[in-house]
Amino acid sequence: MLIWVLLVFPSYEVGYASVYADKYNGKRTASGEIYDRNEQVAAHPYLPFGTLVKVKNLRNGKWVEVRIIDRFLPTKGRFINLSRRSARLIGWRPSDRVKVSIRRLPRGVRTFVQRGVASWYGGKFHGRKSACGIRFDTYKMYAAHKTLPCGAVVRVVNLDNGRSVKVRIVDRGPYRRGRIIDLSYAAARRLGMVRRGTARVRIEVVKWPPVVRWR
Repeated sequence: MLIWVLLVFPSYEVGYASVYADKYNGKRTASGEIYDRNEQVAAHPYLPFGTLVKVKNLRNGKWVEVRIIDRFLPTKGRFINLSRRSARLIGWRPSDRVKVSIRRLPRGVRTFVQRGVASWYGGKFHGRKSACGIRFDTYKMYAAHKTLPCGAVVRVVNLDNGRSVKVRIVDRGPYRRGRIIDLSYAAARRLGMVRRGTARVRIEVVKWPPVVRWR
């Protein structure tokens, strides 16, 4: 079972954690479950709701198993948001790096799949350093996504004409409501959506980075 998990999601992730503010206690999460600061739960950018993960504090070696029940936008290397109890069990400090590995996925989950609207970008962004630390090239098969890790390879299918393309996640965005992925000009042209500017798409991760190190 463990081998199967490693094939469809990254083997592990390394970065920083944050902790839910107490004002969210008793509030409904993205999964529909009510957040309880005294339970061993967490929010994560993309792992399916119900996934059980091991969170290890790399400073002191303490670890805890938590269940993913909410979403969290990665920022400044922070990629998991822990409940108050979970953070206490590993002796969490804001400067601590953590390692997260999957213990169990929900039954029937194969990989990350998402439907929504794609847009494309280039122009003034061409040649600029991306959020993933590389130079964005609008003539390569690149894309931006809000939560998927840098380096993930995604198949994008245009639901209006059936065309598809594989792109690599190298940036963050788009942040306009309803849009799920921002494509390079080259990818948008392959999908036949340059003139219109947007398209209804289905995206699926076909290759995860073996190790994710959040920036």
